[in-house]
Amino acid sequence: SLVHRTETNGVRIDGCGIIDARCNASKVVNAFNLIKASSAEISNLTILNNTNWTFRMVECADFVVDNIKAIGEKPDNDENDENDAIHLVGCRNGVVKRSFGYSWDDAFNIGTDSPTSYADTDNVSITECIGWNTQPGNTFTIGWPVTGTASNITFSNCYAIHSGTKKSPNDRGAIGVHNAG
Repeated sequence: SLVHRTETNGVRIDGCGIIDARCNASKVVNAFNLIKASSAEISNLTILNNTNWTFRMVECADFVVDNIKAIGEKPDNDENDENDAIHLVGCRNGVVKRSFGYSWDDAFNIGTDSPTSYADTDNVSITECIGWNTQPGNTFTIGWPVTGTASNITFSNCYAIHSGTKKSPNDRGAIGVHNAG
């Protein structure tokens, strides 16, 4: 990850900058990775990535994400990379607002599991956001995976520009709710 913070309190990242993580997959997996942080404020950033999750928060609490653009631009993805734009795992008491997600897979995804973590999700809001996913996945998603409890999750005043078109046994849509793990 280009930005990676673990077990921290009171993080504030305010941009008008670009984090460009477009490079070989062996070098960067998640462009922005915030793990077990509390009282975080992240705003006014553009994050570019071409592998895995562009902007990821894991087990974070009491956070505000405002006006970020997460662009996961992996075209012709034959490696089944996730490439979610904004992915929240096991988070609680947070809001993502006025943000844009463009991805190969899910644009905005809220779940309880990741390859390295498992925690319940509670009281997370996505509001006034715009999503665009290009192939598999959904534009706004709860799950994949959800093996724990995901509660009090809201999407409000959001707009899905485009929802996946890749031929798949799963239906694709603007909003997806998965009970899978």
